[in-house]
Amino acid sequence: MVNNKVLIISYYFPPFQRVGGRRWAKHAKFLYKKGVDFKVLTGLYYGDSPWSSDIEEFENKIDQELKNHNCQIICLAGFMRILTKNFTDKWLGKMINIHPSLLPKYKGANAIKQAFDAGEGESGCTVHYVNEKVDDGQIIAQRSIEIKKNDSLNDVKRKILKEELEIFPLAIAEITKEMRNE
Repeated sequence: MVNNKVLIISYYFPPFQRVGGRRWAKHAKFLYKKGVDFKVLTGLYYGDSPWSSDIEEFENKIDQELKNHNCQIICLAGFMRILTKNFTDKWLGKMINIHPSLLPKYKGANAIKQAFDAGEGESGCTVHYVNEKVDDGQIIAQRSIEIKKNDSLNDVKRKILKEELEIFPLAIAEITKEMRNE
């Protein structure tokens, strides 16, 4: 029985784009079987946007979408925007993000490149709760990948994306299960 409402918001996250859509379809079925009803909004951004050029107006529109669909949790995937304290406080404990590093290392933009340039032998991805600080909320789950000496930056990006595709739906399913007190 589907009884959790989730809004997945993505500015640029390949599973929600045409190329990765087929791979995401199996995860959508997985979520549905776990009782998660979700809607995906893609291509949203503020600044030179059909949605709004003002962050507060943009957040108000997202908030309205959430209310229209009676969503209980927001999942940010490739969102790449900093939300205001007002918005994050309103959804505290009900908003998660997937970030392409093993937090707390390499917060913010270009995390994969930062890890690669630093010569890290390991990187990965993290699902975490969103708070007012960038990539600072409580960690929910992490997956790591090995960075081999002969890996290119694109190799590392592909490895991390593969883990993101696996860990994000699992984390969403677990959080919604906890919301149902199962």
